[in-house]
Amino acid sequence: MADPLIKFLAPRIVLISNEHSFGTGFFITQHQILTCAHVVRDALVNQTPIYAQYWTQDEKGDVQFIKEVAHKVLITEMKDGEEYPDVAVLEITSNFPHGIFLLPEVKEEILYTRDVEYIAFGYQKQSVHSGQNIPQTVSLNYEGEEDANGNRKIIFENGLVQPGMSGAPLVERLGVRITGIVHMTRDDVADLGAYTIPSEAVLKAIRHLDEKLFSTLQSSDHRKAVLKTYRKDYPQFPLIQKYWKNLLAFSLVMFFALLWFLPISVSCKNLTSSSSSRHHSIIAQTFGDWLGVEVDAARNKVRNKTAAFLFNWWFLMGLIVIVGGLWLFITSVWILGSPENPELKLTLYNDKKLDSGRITHLDNNHQAYFLVPMFPFQKEIILKPEGREQVTINIQTGKRNTLHYPFDFKLEPVLFMRFNNDLILFDNYESYILEITMLKNNLKERYDALSRTGALLVGNRDIEKTPAFIEEVRQDLSGMEATLQQAVLDTISNFQHPSSLNLDRGDSIRVSLFDKTDSSLFFRKKIIIKNDLTLILVNPLDTI
Repeated sequence: MADPLIKFLAPRIVLISNEHSFGTGFFITQHQILTCAHVVRDALVNQTPIYAQYWTQDEKGDVQFIKEVAHKVLITEMKDGEEYPDVAVLEITSNFPHGIFLLPEVKEEILYTRDVEYIAFGYQKQSVHSGQNIPQTVSLNYEGEEDANGNRKIIFENGLVQPGMSGAPLVERLGVRITGIVHMTRDDVADLGAYTIPSEAVLKAIRHLDEKLFSTLQSSDHRKAVLKTYRKDYPQFPLIQKYWKNLLAFSLVMFFALLWFLPISVSCKNLTSSSSSRHHSIIAQTFGDWLGVEVDAARNKVRNKTAAFLFNWWFLMGLIVIVGGLWLFITSVWILGSPENPELKLTLYNDKKLDSGRITHLDNNHQAYFLVPMFPFQKEIILKPEGREQVTINIQTGKRNTLHYPFDFKLEPVLFMRFNNDLILFDNYESYILEITMLKNNLKERYDALSRTGALLVGNRDIEKTPAFIEEVRQDLSGMEATLQQAVLDTISNFQHPSSLNLDRGDSIRVSLFDKTDSSLFFRKKIIIKNDLTLILVNPLDTI
């Protein structure tokens, strides 16, 4: 099963194209599409057709790529020579057969934070030029915002946003909430992110372009209809949707089993003299009398049997099991991985009892799920993915507790020098300083190095300074002078994890190597962490 969020987004994304350029849009009604003004402005000036292309699926499951001409286009005006707020609304004649996006309410306040993962979903030039026409997902992190001449732009980083994604929706991964649209990339060849237009500016532009459309988007009927499709296409309780047949079968089996035991319990009630049976009879009688004031014997008999059924211990126990099972399924934790991490191992700790935990792996679809019994209504659990920092999570009943690896888990702050016999140059035993700088917040960590040539492992989930690992390093250093070999081993054994570097995939760091005596710089390189294990060769022959 693919990521349900991607399956949710894909049918709602539109490829906007003309003779010379293309961009991305998305449906906000069944026949109206939101995109950026600069995507379509040249086509309007040159009076060339503007095409809206989207995927659709028929009853047989066959997928088709539909291409229509936009018969009506509304765009915002340029301001001081700049495309801002850079919003356009396209209209097609046919009704889009799938779900649409729900824009925020005007009164809804969107707060951008570094703790939330945002994704942009749209068409990139690489896929379009290759003829694939498949929308791409880009994960982004909030960096800040700028306000030039009253034009507010939100800045995101750590994602490669290529031309073609202009007009793509910016979505909070958790909660699937539109927070804006992509305005332009910051760099089309590096993972530097993008500028986006916040949702309040988008809504203001729509209101200026078409007051009737704005009123429709903000109406309660429209929002209820869209939310209904959201619940269908992106369910709140994915496990119940996946296993509803099993749950239904289990409930029916339990119900008929209770009916089987009920006559035995009722018939034996008056034949036994146990205190529990007498108590049971009193409860049944009381409940039956409470149902009515008539003293008709036949009716009271029916009432009493009804009460006996409702207060039957077998029935109550079965009801508890059924309700408990449903409760368990709506308090599940759903972990979504990626093909890059097919062997990810996770350890689940309940109630912060870190002395023991349940270990599981992602399945063949790069997913894992935990069934966590939740009482009371909110509870904390701890997840420790291999090679990542442990994270404490507030799991809430009645909400979709979905986590995404690796985005929701920070890398362990592991920085480790591993020397290789082929690389080592000791330069008369001179020592060096290895400096790691986090470019996001300018935090620095410095470490003693025995050589100016070696390798640095960042976020290596396999690093454990066990005797076996030390022996492996010793084998790499075979042939080296015993004193120097021991010095390297001592350096590795005493190496401590940095305290301030909190790395994640997509973060940028700068690696520098200085002479310890005169602080002269031998090596400097900017590195983008691309996965859990990034190998950095520290070599002074590289360009500083």
